[in-house]
Amino acid sequence: MADSDQVREAADSVMASIEHRAFLKVLARNNWTNHQINSEMVNAFQGACPSVPTMNRWIREFRCGREDLNNQTQREGSLQIDYSKLVHPVRAAIENDRNISIDNLAAMFKVSYGTMHHIVKDLLGMRKLTPRKVPHDLSQAQKDKRVEICKRALEFLEQVGTKFFDYVFTMDETWVSVYSPESRTESLEWVSDPKELSERSTSDKRDPKIMACVFWSADGIITTFWLPQGTTVNAELYRSQLKEVDPLVRRARGKKPLFLQDNARPHKAKDTMEFIKELGWFAIEHPPYSPDLAPSDYFLFKNLKQFLRGKRYPSVEAVKTAVTEFFYSKPPSWFRAGLEALPSRWQKCIDPEGNYFS
Repeated sequence: MADSDQVREAADSVMASIEHRAFLKVLARNNWTNHQINSEMVNAFQGACPSVPTMNRWIREFRCGREDLNNQTQREGSLQIDYSKLVHPVRAAIENDRNISIDNLAAMFKVSYGTMHHIVKDLLGMRKLTPRKVPHDLSQAQKDKRVEICKRALEFLEQVGTKFFDYVFTMDETWVSVYSPESRTESLEWVSDPKELSERSTSDKRDPKIMACVFWSADGIITTFWLPQGTTVNAELYRSQLKEVDPLVRRARGKKPLFLQDNARPHKAKDTMEFIKELGWFAIEHPPYSPDLAPSDYFLFKNLKQFLRGKRYPSVEAVKTAVTEFFYSKPPSWFRAGLEALPSRWQKCIDPEGNYFS
């Protein structure tokens, strides 16, 4: 008789536990908070309800998609998480807020940090990266203009053929400082103790800098104009530079050189454009707000800045010498490669309908 009583008590305990879990499951699936569920369990089952840690564990597993009400170890229960039911809601939450942290996602879906990390990184294949910086917030009209000009450029290239790169030359200006600090990523060091980190100074507004106006082609640097310290280019000065460059480009490019420049004000001033026509140069149209389509920006100066980064020069003359040596250390094939990237970049501008491309 005693044995049958024990069996009956054990059966009643199992049934009570299943009833508790079924109750927990219903409330958890209806988005009740843990505190609300715990309070409701105490009201419903009085002193017979499970402990708070036990209830919270079952609540978490039911929210993760667990269906089974039978008892298992915590490790076994965790294997019951139905990730397929979490993947799409988590993706939707991330798309709604691209800055949300894994901690906040875990709290939102009532799962552990490790579970959410697995969903985001492994199942969704997502990474949290710094937004891509773009030169300008393009309007639709500006995007359309970029596409239009790039299509015309490709049509012109098709007519001229590969001789295009033999006749084209380009130019742009850039500031050069005696010190250009490394980026945060470039300056990272492997250490076992923070005390081992080296010290590096930041840039200073008082660091002398000078403007370089660089004319170049597929053969290399044509010439570089160094402006007096603290001065910039205006339309009149720019026209004087064009006049000096004219005999240099004609020597290799014949009667009608192809000239590519960006849309800076001194470059596009009315008097400047008329002077370019007087010189007999053919001006290749360049889209507005498009440094991604300017060889000096996406190639020449990008590589120059990378070379200068992290170096401190004792004077402006020293950094001028370093820049000159950098340019003249490069073979003609290096400069040609920078210009020959233009057609693919024109196409990359057309494909996303004028948006900036990576």
